[in-house]
Amino acid sequence: MKRRIAALTLILIMLLGATTLTAAGNTNTDGSIEYKDGTVIIIPPDEDCCPCFGDDPCDGGSECPHDPKCEDPCQCPCHEPGAGDFMNFDLGGDLYFGEWTIGRSGQFDSAVYGEPGHPNNPRNISGTHTGIRILNQTSQPANIQLSISEFIFNDNPATILAGAELELESFGTPPGWVATNQLGTASKTPVTLVPGEAPSTIITTSPGSAIAAAWSGILDVLPGTAIYTGKAQAELFWTVLVIP
Repeated sequence: MKRRIAALTLILIMLLGATTLTAAGNTNTDGSIEYKDGTVIIIPPDEDCCPCFGDDPCDGGSECPHDPKCEDPCQCPCHEPGAGDFMNFDLGGDLYFGEWTIGRSGQFDSAVYGEPGHPNNPRNISGTHTGIRILNQTSQPANIQLSISEFIFNDNPATILAGAELELESFGTPPGWVATNQLGTASKTPVTLVPGEAPSTIITTSPGSAIAAAWSGILDVLPGTAIYTGKAQAELFWTVLVIP
C-alpha cells in the first residue's frame, strides 16, 4: 500500500508540471470552530458529579439530562481530556476543630485536630481541609468570594460562639491547588472570615480555566464565649463575581 501511494503521488506531480490547470470559483478551504459563553460553576466536595462540566458523560452531552442507560447520571465522573489532576485533587470535606471542655478558647487548627487519631478528635472525624472545583466557562475573569455564618450551637440561633473568626490558608505543600488550563490565582496568604462581614475574594480565575483548590482552617475562639455544650457549626458560602 505504501508503494502504491508513492507512485500515485509521483504521477500527479508529473502531470501538474506539464499542464496548467484553471480552477473555477473560490479555491480557499476554511476550517472553523465556535465557542459561546457559559457560566462559572463551583463544585464543593459533596457535589462531585456530572453537572460540573454541563453534560452527562453517560450519553455524551446535552446539559446532563436523565439518561435511562445510566443508573444515576450524577454518579458519572466529571471529565474532559487532560483533566486528571483536576479530578484527582483531594477536596476534603467539612472542617473539624476537635472536642474540648467548656471555656476553652484560643486558636484551633483543623489540619491538626481534624486528623483522625488525635487525642482531641476521639470520634475520628476526618476534617483537616475543605476545597472546591471551579470551571470558568466564560470569556471574562471571575472572582470566587467566600463568607461565613455564625457558629451556632445545636442548630439553635439563640446560642452562638460569639466573636469566632475563621482563617483559611492553603492546604498542602506547595499551595493546595491545581489548574488544568491557565493558572488562575489561588490565595496563598490567609483569608480571615468574620460572620456578618462582606465576602472575601479567595480565588481569581482566568477565562476558560479549571481550578481545584483546598484550604485548612484556624478557628479563633474568644475567651468567655464557649459557654454551651454540643456542636457549634457554621456554613461557608461560595459566590461568583464576574469581572467585566
